[in-house]
Amino acid sequence: MTLDENGELQCLCGAEGHTVPEGRIIGLQELRDLDPTLPDLDLAPGQSAALNENGQWQIEPLATTGGMT
Repeated sequence: MTLDENGELQCLCGAEGHTVPEGRIIGLQELRDLDPTLPDLDLAPGQSAALNENGQWQIEPLATTGGMT
């Protein structure tokens, strides 16, 4: 999950090889309906959050390359 520099929230499933036409627009509540364990993350523009191997959310600066934009 990322909050890009324009303030737009983007979520990725973690799989490789997706293309832009495969992207979908959904609401944050729909994400929470799909995963009720999704926490309220306090992301600032330019940050991303991902689940680490221990199942904890880790917030980091947004990578400048890769992913769907």
